Amino acid sequence: VEVKEAFELESQVALAEAHVVGGTREIRAVHDEHTVRVYQAYNASIASAAVEAQRFVPPWKEGRMTWIKPSFVWMGYRCGWTRKDANQSRVLAIDLHRASFDKLLLDAVLASAQQGERSDRDDSGASAAIVVQWDPERALGGDSGRHAFTHPLPAQRSLQMGLRGEATRLLAVAD
Repeated sequence: VEVKEAFELESQVALAEAHVVGGTREIRAVHDEHTVRVYQAYNASIASAAVEAQRFVPPWKEGRMTWIKPSFVWMGYRCGWTRKDANQSRVLAIDLHRASFDKLLLDAVLASAQQGERSDRDDSGASAAIVVQWDPERALGGDSGRHAFTHPLPAQRSLQMGLRGEATRLLAVAD
């Protein structure tokens, strides 16, 4: 795992602006054959510790539910470009090993499949460890405030992946 400050990565903006027109679902990520970059917003103390250690260490908590987003623009929109609140004041770019990312996808349950279905729950009643959902993608350019200088691309859906329990360990100890 390699951890970087996301909004210091200048090339990301150009990559994020290149979007496909049409009704599609795709994993919109910076990637190569070895890694897939995802983003997550954290408070300053968690982000500072992770960047310093180049992995997740306390005060980050392994058992806490976290949502990772491969789409840079969607992450920026979601956290208000780090201005939304103190718990989302720093966005990290996390380069996961491709095999770890692929395993997360293979083990994932669609969020819509969890609603009301006990079959996706373990003995403790906790929800599935890995949940995915497809959210409307965002593009740069739009009003400030609620839209965070973006606008929706209704026909384009972008992946968001929720991790809890053991699944969060892949963020901390990925080989």
